[in-house]
Amino acid sequence: MSRTLTPTRTELMNVVIRADAGPAIGTGHVMRMMALGEACCKLGAGVTMLCGQIPAGLVQRLIRCGIDVHQLKSPTCDQNDAAETMAFARQQSADWIVLDGYGFCSQYQHAMSKSEAVLMMMDDGEIADRNSVDVVLNQNAYAAAELGDKGMLAGCEFTLLRSEFLSASASEPKSIRQTARRILVTLGGCDDANWTMRVLKAMSFGGSQKLIVDVVVGAGYRHFQSLMDLKKVLPFTIRIHRNVDRMVDVMRRVDFAITAGGSTCYELARCGVPSLAIPVADNQIPIVEALEKYGTLTAFDPDGEDQECSSRLTRMIRDLSLDAVTRDRMSQAGRTLVDGKGAFRIARQMANWGLKLREAEMSDAEVLLAWRNDPEVRSVSFNSDRMSLETFRIWLQKKMENQQTRRWIAETRNGLPIGQVCLEFENPQQAVIELTLDHTRRGKGLGRTIIERACKLGFEENPLMDSVVARICPGNVASERAFRSVGFVQTQPTMINKKLAFQFVLWRDAANRQRRAVA
Repeated sequence: MSRTLTPTRTELMNVVIRADAGPAIGTGHVMRMMALGEACCKLGAGVTMLCGQIPAGLVQRLIRCGIDVHQLKSPTCDQNDAAETMAFARQQSADWIVLDGYGFCSQYQHAMSKSEAVLMMMDDGEIADRNSVDVVLNQNAYAAAELGDKGMLAGCEFTLLRSEFLSASASEPKSIRQTARRILVTLGGCDDANWTMRVLKAMSFGGSQKLIVDVVVGAGYRHFQSLMDLKKVLPFTIRIHRNVDRMVDVMRRVDFAITAGGSTCYELARCGVPSLAIPVADNQIPIVEALEKYGTLTAFDPDGEDQECSSRLTRMIRDLSLDAVTRDRMSQAGRTLVDGKGAFRIARQMANWGLKLREAEMSDAEVLLAWRNDPEVRSVSFNSDRMSLETFRIWLQKKMENQQTRRWIAETRNGLPIGQVCLEFENPQQAVIELTLDHTRRGKGLGRTIIERACKLGFEENPLMDSVVARICPGNVASERAFRSVGFVQTQPTMINKKLAFQFVLWRDAANRQRRAVA
């Protein structure tokens, strides 16, 4: 029986996210899931966020990111909620279910574990049940995975930031003024305790008339009119931003920020913005403590009598405004700690989850030929002629009988063929690698994983082999990028069928790789 290239869907994967936002819990869960969902969408995934409660303004932001939003009838994180979420995931043929919220208890997680989808739990409070979830994600600076724990993604390498924080402006070193003249106040999307106004009232130190204060509030902020009234009587300029789409632009304009202790701290660190952080909830305390140790911010303890607290806050704001050395040190520490690529790292791991290589068979001939005859593939091949199925079967049979050739089909966890990779030995020490991806799977980071696994298999099965070489047509930038990402380095070019071929080599021994490579 032959295998034909008839995928049941075009999405790379279907992802269902369960998160809420509201006055009592803030917007942080939805905002960081927006970052993950956006990264998944950019890889070609279908993403839906299920919400029990969410402000209308956030719904529109999610939709603009390509994320569908579905309102649940059971918004209480109970068994009815779990049943409704399970039913929706089944209807969508979900590959992943991602939970983000403190209300998703072990019973909820256990119920969700019965789904056929891979279950991921966002956990920054030790609430994940490792007996129920497949993957635990803790994006915080204090988190660390045990060596070899494949079910744990931990630390700032996986911090979820939206794609705006990968922009050129976010990557630029920050200019530090001797005296701060522009300050950002951002105390959460809802800020139910109204720390925003408490901070503004405390900003009364000398010279404050020259200040410009950017105040960011979210869709769920319920004290907006009071904020507008306060703006009229304060001695400095206040610019209010509501439902900001590109937070990075606001952050890059300021000298430092006064922020809550949640995920915004990582956004500020990425932009090199020094911060005074106020942990307005218990779960923010370990985040602020860890980031203070890394030197990206200074922490403010919100406990104490109102007057004492206000006086202390005023003093700390004034001191940070005048201390350019400390602000510069914070800026550099933040940019070192957070690179902004966490969401895309996680999305790629999700896309690669369950990806497997199996030995190619003659029954794969039609699939392989479809990939081989793809015009885009032929345009970057050293043999660009179309091949008939009959001719291809004869060619493939000879390759299958050749002991010097290993060919694998790359399949998703559901058995869908998405590409092929081949190692053909020129001699016992060296094999040539060839990779082809289905057109629906290109540009999604899958090539890197397939190359890595094929090379690993080759080295494990062939002790004498010390190198793998890739030969690439000039202009095939995507292939060059994929092989370089695995560790292949460019060597001297060669000629194939009278065409120039760039050569990239991966050595078994890293020392050999560095010694022999010609950059």
